[in-house]
Amino acid sequence: MTKPQRYGVSSMPCESGLYVLHKDYLALEAEVQGLREDAGRYQWLRQQPNDTTAPRIDVVQWQELDESANEGHGLRLEELDATIDAARAKDQS
Repeated sequence: MTKPQRYGVSSMPCESGLYVLHKDYLALEAEVQGLREDAGRYQWLRQQPNDTTAPRIDVVQWQELDESANEGHGLRLEELDATIDAARAKDQS
């Protein structure tokens, strides 16, 4: 990716053929960096070992057994991805 020029536009046109203002480029660059940090945190979380050594961070899916008891199990890797995707899809419907 070509860095923007000093005078306010990118040195290469976008796919649309238009130029991007420098301030807009910087805003997008900051947004991308934030998204990379979020993705990095998620990747770190999903790849934690499935053991009982402390300290640790767990993502647990809880299910109600009855009015007085719940049951949960830790989620990792693909199971964590699928559970999150299902919950997000339910929220969007």
